[in-house]
Amino acid sequence: MKSKHIIVLMTMALPALGLQSCLDYDNPGDEFNATTKNVEKVTARGAVDSIPYRAATDAAAAGEAMTAMQDLLDAGVGGQFSMRGGKRGEHPGAHAYQYQYSLGVDNYAEYTVVPHTFFQYSKIRLASSYAIDQKCYGGAWGSFTEMKTAMVPILNHSKVNAIPEMKAAYLTLFNQQAVEVADVYGPMPYRELKTNLQVGPYTYNKVEDVYNDVLANLDTAIACFHYFDQKPAAYKQKLVNEFKTRFLVMNEGGVADGTMKNWARYANSLKLRLAMHLVKSDPARAQKLAEEAVADGVIESVSQEVSIRPGVLGFSNPLCGVEDWGDARMSATMEIVLKTFDHPWLKYLFEKNSNQIKNNKTGEITNTGTRICGIRTGTHPGEGQGYDENQYIAFSKLSAQYFSNAPLQIMKYAEVCFLRAEGALRGWNMGGSAQHFYELGIRNANCEDPEMKSMDGESPAGASGVNWYDAWIDTYMAQENPVAYVYKDPTGDTPDAASPITIGVKWNDSDSQETKLEKIITQKYIAIYPNGFEAWNDLRRTGYPRKLDVLNIDEADGSLFPGDIMHRLPFPGTQDIATKQDVDNTGIPALGGPDKMATRLFWDKTTSNF
Repeated sequence: MKSKHIIVLMTMALPALGLQSCLDYDNPGDEFNATTKNVEKVTARGAVDSIPYRAATDAAAAGEAMTAMQDLLDAGVGGQFSMRGGKRGEHPGAHAYQYQYSLGVDNYAEYTVVPHTFFQYSKIRLASSYAIDQKCYGGAWGSFTEMKTAMVPILNHSKVNAIPEMKAAYLTLFNQQAVEVADVYGPMPYRELKTNLQVGPYTYNKVEDVYNDVLANLDTAIACFHYFDQKPAAYKQKLVNEFKTRFLVMNEGGVADGTMKNWARYANSLKLRLAMHLVKSDPARAQKLAEEAVADGVIESVSQEVSIRPGVLGFSNPLCGVEDWGDARMSATMEIVLKTFDHPWLKYLFEKNSNQIKNNKTGEITNTGTRICGIRTGTHPGEGQGYDENQYIAFSKLSAQYFSNAPLQIMKYAEVCFLRAEGALRGWNMGGSAQHFYELGIRNANCEDPEMKSMDGESPAGASGVNWYDAWIDTYMAQENPVAYVYKDPTGDTPDAASPITIGVKWNDSDSQETKLEKIITQKYIAIYPNGFEAWNDLRRTGYPRKLDVLNIDEADGSLFPGDIMHRLPFPGTQDIATKQDVDNTGIPALGGPDKMATRLFWDKTTSNF
C-alpha cells in the first residue's frame, strides 16, 4: 500500500471547533438545505448501474479517461478515507470518527459509552446513551455525504465506462457505506444521490429497494472483476498500475497478482453480509445469495481484508484520540463479554482504571490501576471531561500502545468466517462446517495490524516476547463454561448485575442450534470490534450478545420500552425545511412507520432465529 498526496475537491461547510473535545459537526442536511441557495453544479449524471465491462478493452482510451478524471480520482482516495472517519480528503481523524461512530453506532452496539454529559464546544448535552441531541443524529450520514461527494462524480463521469473496473470498485465501496447508512436510519435518497442529483426535492427509497439495487450492482461488479482476465495485456497493465495507486484499502490496490480476484472476493463478502441481514425477512433468498457468494469466492485470508491501515499510512487509529479527549470509555457490555470468557484482550488491549474511584454509597475505594471497568449503557454520567468532577473519566479505555495501528476495517476476514459459520449452522453450503469457520473466526479476530503485531507479551507457559493474542488463544478456545461474573459499578451509581451470558467458548456438537448461534454471534461481536455498524445489526437481528438492560431508556424518544434497544435513528437534518418536507413526503411513507427509534427496518424481525 502506498500513501500519496490527496487533492481535496470536497467543499462541504464544516464548522471548526476547539482543539479539546470533539463534535466537529458535519451538517447532514446541507445538500438538502432550503435556507441556503443551492445551485446545481454542471456535472455529469450517468447510467451508474451500467458497467459495460466487455466493451472496454482499449488501453489508450483507458489512459485518456484516467487523465481526464485525474482530479476526481485523486479525491476518490479521500473518499475511501471518509468511509472510516476521514474528512476533506484527509486520513481518518478523531473529530469525524467520533461523529460517525463514538457518538452513535458504537453506543447502540454497546462497545462504548460517552462518559460525560456536556460538550462545551458544541453546546449539546447527552443526559444518557439514548437521550440523544438531534445534532448527534447525523454522524453516519455526514460521513456518507463526504464519501458520496468524492465517489459519485467518478461514477457519473462521461469517460468512466472506458475504465469499468474502476467504476465497479468505486460502486462497491459506495454501496457498502450506503447500506450502512440505510441500516442506521432506514429509507434514504439512494438512487438520486448515486446519480448525482444535487438539488432537491429528493425521493427517499425503501431500505428493501436499496438492498435490491446494491445486490444487483454487486453481481455486475463481480462479473466485471472476473472478466478482467480476458482483457488485452496493455489494458490490464494500465489498470493494475492505477489500482495500486488509487486504492489504499487493499494491499497493493487488491491487484498484486495482476488480477481483480481480490475485488471479486470483497464484493462477494459484502454480498454474504447482506444475505445474512435478510435471513429473517427472506430466508430462501438469503440462502441463495450466500451460497452464490461463497461458491464464487469470498475473502479467505487476513491478507485479503479490506481496511484502512493507520500504521502503513502514517497516522493513529482515531478511536485512541476520541478516548484521549475523555469522550468514550468501555461499556459494561464489553466488560462483561470479555470477563465472562477471560478474553486475551484483558491482558493488554484495555487499560485498567486510570485513577482511584470512590463508591458514592459505601465509600469503598477502587485503587488506581486495579480493574477493567466499563460503564452501563444509559448511565447518567458526570458533567464534564475532567476526572476531578467526573469519576467515569477514570474508567477503562484502549491502550494506545497496542491499538494505535489497528486497521479501520471495511471487511474483515474474521467477519467472513463467522458469516460462513452462521450459514453452515443454518444448513447452507458454506464450504465447510460451522465449527470450522467458528474456530477460524476466533483465531483471526485479533484487532492489531497483522504486520505490526506486538511481540512483548507472555504465554501461558511463561515464555516472553510473544504476541499476547496468539499465545493465549488456544487456552481461550478450550473454555467449556463461562466465568461467573457480576458487574459492579465502582461508583455505586448503578446497580450490580450478574452477567447474563451462560455459554462457554468451546464448540460442542451437542449444543442446541440456538446455543451455537449465540456462540457464533457473541464471538463475532468481539472479532469485529470496534465496528459498531455490524455489531448493532447483529444485536437487532439475533438478540446477541446477551447484555444488561439499557438504563434510563425512557429518556429516548418515548417509543422504547424497558428491556428494548434502539432499532434505528430518526432521520437526520429535519430541522431544515426542505429536508423535513422530503422526509414527510417520501421518507416516512417508505419507512412504513413513525420516525421513531422503535420502528424496525424490514430485516429486523421479532420472529425466532430458527
